[in-house]
Amino acid sequence: PDGGRPITTLAYASPEERRGGHIDGRSDLFSLGMVLMAAASGDLRCRDADEVRKLRPALPGSFVDLLARLVAHDPDERPDANADENCDEYVRATKEARAQHAT
Repeated sequence: PDGGRPITTLAYASPEERRGGHIDGRSDLFSLGMVLMAAASGDLRCRDADEVRKLRPALPGSFVDLLARLVAHDPDERPDANADENCDEYVRATKEARAQHAT
């Protein structure tokens, strides 16, 4: 029914997807970053890691820095989803944020 096109929520779509350009795993990372940003900030309209930092100053800097990289407008500035060291970074930053939230 969708003609083979990806189904996405426009608010979380990467810039290249909104332009109808080439999408790959980096586009998925952008969308993940937008979902995490909304969850971390408590505001679905939040579009910027600096805004998250202002709204939730107790969040670990490593987590907010990761958000900034995930939602970079240039896909080449986003992390490589296939690199093991980036997977480790995601896990570490998320654990730090969860630990901070639990206290």
